[in-house]
Amino acid sequence: MVVFQNAKDQGSENPVIVTYLTRAGVQVGIDINSGYFHVECQDMEKAIPVWDDLFIVRGLSETDLKNYVITAQYIELTQQRE
Repeated sequence: MVVFQNAKDQGSENPVIVTYLTRAGVQVGIDINSGYFHVECQDMEKAIPVWDDLFIVRGLSETDLKNYVITAQYIELTQQRE
C-alpha cells in the first residue's frame, strides 16, 4: 500500500505495483508505470545495495535533475560502479 500511495503522490495515475522479497530478506515494491520504488528491511545494511541498484537502473527524471542532491547522489553511485 505504501508503494501505491507514494506512486500516486509522485504523479502515477494508475500504479501497477510489483513486489518481491530478496534472499537477504529485503522487501521491494516497484510501480512499473512511474518507476517509483520502495525498499525495506530490518537490517538496512542489506537494503542499501538493493536501493542503489534500483536507483541507478531507474535513472533520473526531469524533476530529479532539478534536485542537486539527488543528481549528485546518482553521479556518485554511477562512478562507483565503473
